[in-house]
Amino acid sequence: MIIVWTGLGWLVLVTAVVGIFIDNALIRAIPNETWPHLLSGSFAAVMLFALGWLLNRRPRQTNSRDRVEFQNRVSHTLYYIPIEYWSAVAFVAGLLATLKK
Repeated sequence: MIIVWTGLGWLVLVTAVVGIFIDNALIRAIPNETWPHLLSGSFAAVMLFALGWLLNRRPRQTNSRDRVEFQNRVSHTLYYIPIEYWSAVAFVAGLLATLKK
């Protein structure tokens, strides 16, 4: 499987793995409950949205001689999707795992 990312887009995978570890720890601590799936999915979603918002916001720089504003940034994506949009995927995955049982 080929993984395509730009900038720090690989952090989506790291955040997803951390969310899965949290989910497994909660399920082992609280068996026969489904809400830990939603909690870990929500945690991953909040972390991805915050990370994506911080990394993908566009600071403006001004050229002092010409007074022209330009944007100098690198986009942070995984499979050409910005990091903050992956938060919706994480939340839906947690919601589906909750509704599965």
